[in-house]
Amino acid sequence: MNADIYNIIGVIGTVLTVIAYFLSSFGIIKTGIMYQLLNAFGSTGLIISLTVHHNIAAMILETTWLVISIGAFVNILYKKYKCS
Repeated sequence: MNADIYNIIGVIGTVLTVIAYFLSSFGIIKTGIMYQLLNAFGSTGLIISLTVHHNIAAMILETTWLVISIGAFVNILYKKYKCS
């Protein structure tokens, strides 16, 4: 793949992460499923970009962000279906 596509994927990931933060910060969405999905897809896009444009600190941050988002998403689903 062309390196430019990795930049585009990274920018899309950044946009998704910033949208999640914006929507949550202004009370438009709660830190529920949509918030976690936006963060997970956002950090995934950045991780994909970082496989070409190496930055170890950013890779650690985005990997941590992804793991937390997935964990929170699973926790939300667990609580939702456990209580049903």
